[in-house]
Amino acid sequence: MSILYCCISDFAPALVRRDDPRLQRRPLVLIDPEERVFAASAEAAACGVVVGQTARAAEVRCPEAHLMETDLARCRSEFETLLQLLEHTSPRVEPHGWGAAYIDLGNLVQRHADGVSLCQEVGRAVRRELGEPLQPALGWDRTKFTAQAATKCTQPGHLRAVDSVRERAFLQPLPVTLLPLGIDALQRLGFLGLRTLGQYAALPPGAVWQQFGRAGRLAQRCARGQNDRPVVPRWQERRLVAHCDLDWFYGIQGGGGKAFWLKAGFQVADTLFKRPWEPDAEAKSIIEAQMEEQGLVERDLWTWYKMVCEVC
Repeated sequence: MSILYCCISDFAPALVRRDDPRLQRRPLVLIDPEERVFAASAEAAACGVVVGQTARAAEVRCPEAHLMETDLARCRSEFETLLQLLEHTSPRVEPHGWGAAYIDLGNLVQRHADGVSLCQEVGRAVRRELGEPLQPALGWDRTKFTAQAATKCTQPGHLRAVDSVRERAFLQPLPVTLLPLGIDALQRLGFLGLRTLGQYAALPPGAVWQQFGRAGRLAQRCARGQNDRPVVPRWQERRLVAHCDLDWFYGIQGGGGKAFWLKAGFQVADTLFKRPWEPDAEAKSIIEAQMEEQGLVERDLWTWYKMVCEVC
């Protein structure tokens, strides 16, 4: 495979600042219709503002921040422009959160030098269309995880191309925080003194499974440069449908609030994936690992979990 990862950091705040340069020098926090943080600029994030926080909590964390309502329609329109632009290069484009996407270059690239030139042209095309404030960082490799990791090692407007021969050497010194693991799992890695992808990749697979389960094994494949998940373009996204009789489930499980909805969500997940799930502290990791394994896009199931945690 030959995969380019295109990422516009802080997409929504960068879009607002592009349209209103007066906001360049102030921390910026965008608020969603539920009065929670939708996105925050790097300056606001450095003060402790995180997505999902209440607007009041964001003000306390960063008093000098400028809070404003999110123009979701504008964000969607500009992101769609980005995706369509990338699809001019290859029809196999997989969105990956606001302002980011994987592009499967397939047979478009035969030599390394040609690949570098093509990736650089993609970056220039995005900059011309969306403007310099929205220029992307680019990472190129044969796997999705390494391509994404490469963007973390470069600046907007630059490309980090990873040679397949040197992929493992490139990954080894990078921090384990890049892995698709939940907060609890990453904290455990810290307690065990495991700081780098190289250290995690060197662990015996059996020990990883015992400590971190399916999510841990997926993460170890990523750390070893063995993540072979394909790019899933928009026109190939799988739609999953499952039902849960909430009246019956309420009678069996009782209660309400977040715990009830989490249990109901896992009941739906059990139907979708034909295997029992156990809701625990690693729920996010389990969901992400299951999605990775099934080749699903983020909004297929993670949207449910996010809704439960932020709304209930």
